[in-house]
Amino acid sequence: MKCQRCIEGKEVRYRVYSDVMDLKVCRSCATEAQSLRLTIELLHPDEVKSNGVNGGSSSSGMFFVVSSPTA
Repeated sequence: MKCQRCIEGKEVRYRVYSDVMDLKVCRSCATEAQSLRLTIELLHPDEVKSNGVNGGSSSSGMFFVVSSPTA
């Protein structure tokens, strides 16, 4: 599956979501989402494969902790 945000056509590895959006995005877009303090999840390798992404290492060099913006 390709990134739902950018036009670079990169493979999805992360889920970024809020109360008004839910996107599967590439590493670059996830980094930007992190700077915007959006909630980010690393997709499970099985979930990524089932969404049409070719196999490969699940290691991306980045680690995200699921977090929500603070009030």
